[in-house]
Amino acid sequence: MSLPNRSVTFSVLRDGIAKVSASCLPALFLLTLAIGCGGGKGGGGGTTPPPVTPPSNLVYPQTVISASVGTAIQTDTPTVTGTVTAYSVTPALPAGISLNATTGTISGTPTAASAQSSYTVTASNSGGSITASVQITVTSTPPSNLVYPQPFINGSVGVAIQTETPTVTGTVSGFTVSPALPAGLSLDPATGTLSGTPTATAAQANYTVTATNAAGSTATTIQITIQIAPPSNLVYSQPAINATVGTAIDTDTPSFSGAVDSFAISPALPSGLSMDPGTGVISGTPSFTSSKTTYMVTAQNAGGSTSTQITVVVRPVGTVLLDPGQQAKIEQLFTTANRVLSYATDGHWVLWDYASGTALAEGNDQLSSGYSWPAIESGGGIFTLQYLNGGFGIYSLQDGSSLGGAPSGGLWSSVASDGSYVCGPNGPGTGRGFSAYTPAGQQEFTLNGNYVNATVLALPGQIDIANGAAGSDAVEIVTVPGGVDTISAPYAGKFAGWFPDGSKFVTWVNNVFRVYSSNGTQLAETSVPVDAANTYGTPIGQGNWVSVPANTTSGNDILQIYAIGNSTPTETYTLPEYSTYAASGLTLGVFKAGAPGISIIDLSGATPSISQPALPPPTSAPSFFAAASASQWVVGTQNGVLFDGASVSATPRYFGYGAVNGIAIAGNTAAISTAIGKILLYDLTVPQQTSSIDLLANKVELSSDASILGAAEYSIDSTNTLTTALNLYSLPAGTTLQSLPHTGTPELADFSLAASGNSIGQVLAGAINQPSTYTRTVTGISGTPLIWNDTGVEGPIFLSPDGTLIAVSNDPAELSSSVTTIYHNGILVATVPGVAEGWSDNGHLLAATYTQSNATGVVFAGSTIYDPTGAVLATFQATAIPAIANAQFPSSDSVYAPVGDTTYSLTTGLEIWQGPYQGLPDAASDSFVIYGFDSQYVLAATN
Repeated sequence: MSLPNRSVTFSVLRDGIAKVSASCLPALFLLTLAIGCGGGKGGGGGTTPPPVTPPSNLVYPQTVISASVGTAIQTDTPTVTGTVTAYSVTPALPAGISLNATTGTISGTPTAASAQSSYTVTASNSGGSITASVQITVTSTPPSNLVYPQPFINGSVGVAIQTETPTVTGTVSGFTVSPALPAGLSLDPATGTLSGTPTATAAQANYTVTATNAAGSTATTIQITIQIAPPSNLVYSQPAINATVGTAIDTDTPSFSGAVDSFAISPALPSGLSMDPGTGVISGTPSFTSSKTTYMVTAQNAGGSTSTQITVVVRPVGTVLLDPGQQAKIEQLFTTANRVLSYATDGHWVLWDYASGTALAEGNDQLSSGYSWPAIESGGGIFTLQYLNGGFGIYSLQDGSSLGGAPSGGLWSSVASDGSYVCGPNGPGTGRGFSAYTPAGQQEFTLNGNYVNATVLALPGQIDIANGAAGSDAVEIVTVPGGVDTISAPYAGKFAGWFPDGSKFVTWVNNVFRVYSSNGTQLAETSVPVDAANTYGTPIGQGNWVSVPANTTSGNDILQIYAIGNSTPTETYTLPEYSTYAASGLTLGVFKAGAPGISIIDLSGATPSISQPALPPPTSAPSFFAAASASQWVVGTQNGVLFDGASVSATPRYFGYGAVNGIAIAGNTAAISTAIGKILLYDLTVPQQTSSIDLLANKVELSSDASILGAAEYSIDSTNTLTTALNLYSLPAGTTLQSLPHTGTPELADFSLAASGNSIGQVLAGAINQPSTYTRTVTGISGTPLIWNDTGVEGPIFLSPDGTLIAVSNDPAELSSSVTTIYHNGILVATVPGVAEGWSDNGHLLAATYTQSNATGVVFAGSTIYDPTGAVLATFQATAIPAIANAQFPSSDSVYAPVGDTTYSLTTGLEIWQGPYQGLPDAASDSFVIYGFDSQYVLAATN
């Protein structure tokens, strides 16, 4: 085979290998050449590997790096041509910075300063290497922004402080403090943490904490004060002192924790009792009576104070005959499944056991009648009681025992629904702040601002406040116990009230109510149709409902109940004009104060429902309502009656007796008429109650031998029908002798029973306060025969003990022209000056005389005793026996003044006996006095 001619070029390379340019050679020749060349020198028959190209063009984007200790540098990754099997650097990079041997990346966070230096990075492979230089400088930055969470530390000896760990910007090599911390406290030099338990007091001082590194330092100041720990757990061995005039009390010694420098008590203890300011011990012998009063005892030292309450009552010598419970208008009422808590306008409160109806505890709040702030608040297992000095006491709802108090609290308080804390403003003035307290009275936190008119809802762990420091268009929410407050977004309208569960609140403006969540998020808006015939009241939010009351021109009220979010009322109820609305849980009680009847609206179901139970006559004047549920509710009345609504369809059940309407004493027997419709009969020699008569009577009288009881019935039923009657009973059996009813008009306005029991006098009124409609009659006890009568005068009738003599005045007013007419068996005998006050016996009539003074008008001039013919038997100056209303005659030569609780001699005009008058009904006989004292009735012997 012939081969074409082709040119072949050989060249010798530096490694001794011939390079053949054989592009034109035939393939077979090339193959032969390759095989032949493969034999090569030495005849080994192997091949030589291709050469490896070393890397080239090594370049770093940052050839100059300026770094700071503690701050990561920007990652510096190189570019390179060729393959690199490894990177290395010399000298070693600054501490904290590293070279990635695979990628050549320089990264890291410098941990120490380093002077400017040049660092050579080598990228290599088997074929060779290439280098690049990077210049690095590491400088150190001083730390900054050193901050402690609490720059003010108020510590107490023996009590560990809260650990304080600072925050700081940059690295810190160490912390120091100057001057030295108070004994027991320490600073961690590595972290700057302050901790420890103080072992000695230290005056307020500033301490400088410095954080340092190689580049410099930063410092901050904290203020530390170490005081003696305030005393705590102050408790008296007798938290309730029941004392008697002239008898030394058992020494009352306090126990407490910590050191106490001094004790103080407010208000001042009753005369004869004192407290040792060094020991807090209360002792002494009371010299005068004193109503049951709550006293605040404060134990203090340089570190602070703690307080507790005790109650003290000093009674006269005597026996408590009756504790009726409440006797005035019920102004506040709370009820749970097993407790009822009532408060009346006379400042008296009572805690009742619901199941048994018995009083567990009671007391007085020291506030004046009609006080504008709620005196009692209840939640969970506790309740608070306001005091006139601005503080409040904290009590157990289980047994009424004192738990603690807040001596500097404001004139209202709110209790957490779970009983975990109480809260209130710090004082009556604006801008004094707001505080929360534990049930023991220890302050948990205080906030600045004006909370005097705040509307507060205390919930577990959270206080919701409207109309407080956040203003009138936002809600403030405060955590408990932390005291951290946040402000809601503004809401529209005027705050109307919280929903009882705290989930929502309602606002009201221009016939539009809006419902908001507790944090201020609007949930619904409803426009109540404008109606010229209606005057709308404040909406009431409960559960899923908003109730909108309105007075109408028709003479009735209406109540529209809306489901939240609905524009049409679900129910509309017609109710009595000018109704009062008492929201309690998911129940709404509606009544007209002083009028019979009540409506109870249940809001716990899918739709509202209403009931209108017929209340028994003693509850004809509701004044307050509270409910544990729609089936367990309590009504309080104007005269202190507390009615258990669960008994409305059965035998009526009451808590206590309500107000005492009248008392009569004859010999060893007493009759006490109560507002729940029971007349209680007592044997005073024991003394104890012997029986009772079911009658709602506003006046009682006894014959001198206690064989006949006269009682003036006065009741209004659920249809507003008035029934009056003079009822006479035979004692001790209690059987009815006679009943003289007067339904409608004329009604029985007053009556008299002769001590002999053989005649009665009645004053009948066609229209109260209109004398022309009055009729006065004297008859036998059966109502006949008619012995005497007149018309047009409303004054009382006075019968002599034997019933033969009658004395009546021409005008009950105290005028200089007043005269008294004396009749014998209905025949006119004499007319004498003055206003009759009563017969002390069959031969002596006491009358009060008056004169006209140009300077002061009509003035009391003195007392005169007349015989049955009108002859003057004795006179007394006005400075001796006073004018006496409802005079009673324990004996023929003495007169008892219920107003003043004093007995005077009709021989000398001097005082014979005096008790502690408190404005409650009193009665006296020749041996006993029953008088009201501290909401109870005391039996005292007068001889």
